[in-house]
Amino acid sequence: MKHKPIKIDWEELEGAFDNRDPQLVHYLDRITGHVHLEGEGEERDFKADENRYNRGEQSALSQPEDATRAYIQPVTTAQKLEWVGRFVADAPDLEPELTSRLAAALGGENPAEAVLEILNNNPEAKELWYLYRAERLHEAIEQWVEEQGIAVSAPPTWP
Repeated sequence: MKHKPIKIDWEELEGAFDNRDPQLVHYLDRITGHVHLEGEGEERDFKADENRYNRGEQSALSQPEDATRAYIQPVTTAQKLEWVGRFVADAPDLEPELTSRLAAALGGENPAEAVLEILNNNPEAKELWYLYRAERLHEAIEQWVEEQGIAVSAPPTWP
């Protein structure tokens, strides 16, 4: 079913893609453009259509697609770590010693924590990382909107 262009709250959509709580599921309403939340603490939504929801944990992948809802799969830790790897390889402004430490952290036992610790101790690198990460997140969102065949009435609000 083809829908007319919708106005999307890009910040809300970005928040849904950056969701870290596995018990919360977001979807975009294909008619209104609103980003909705389902999950723990949203009991009233579950009562509206009990047959549609499982009582246990839910993920966006387990949700049935329909003509009015586009479920959002948040960016995974694995995807974010892949972005870190590309950041380390692509960031010419990083000192070689820092690049080596980040690369070693990616190959370690707990890469997400190790990378975060290194970045927290290097404010300039941390700022570069968050700019790079935001660009990758925005690319992922725009790709998802395109893949879903969603017509938007206004482009994203990010640069």
